[in-house]
Amino acid sequence: MKSSLKEQLRALLQEKSIYRGEFTLASGAKSDFYVDARLTTLDPRGACLIGEVGWELVKETASKLGKRVNAIGGLTMGADPVALSIGIAPDFHGPESSKGTRQAKADRRQFLVGRFGGGS
Repeated sequence: MKSSLKEQLRALLQEKSIYRGEFTLASGAKSDFYVDARLTTLDPRGACLIGEVGWELVKETASKLGKRVNAIGGLTMGADPVALSIGIAPDFHGPESSKGTRQAKADRRQFLVGRFGGGS
């Protein structure tokens, strides 16, 4: 039986990103485990799973709150791959799933008015 996307993501995180042992953290504190999620977020399968699982969570939360999602973002560096994965996930399911995303792209066009040539 095929496991859920969330279970697959959890397994991939455990396989690629969780380390056990003795670690000294940047703060100087000691830890018996270390998580480097970048190894999963930058993995092709990990990125797809993060996108699918994350987009489902975004849709559920937006629905509960009665809100429309126009964009996905996050703190720069660590969250960039996560935001990208969630942001492109709706496009894998056809036009109805990405309706809000496509509308946000169209809305942005209003800001692209003026000259875009060389010089000042």
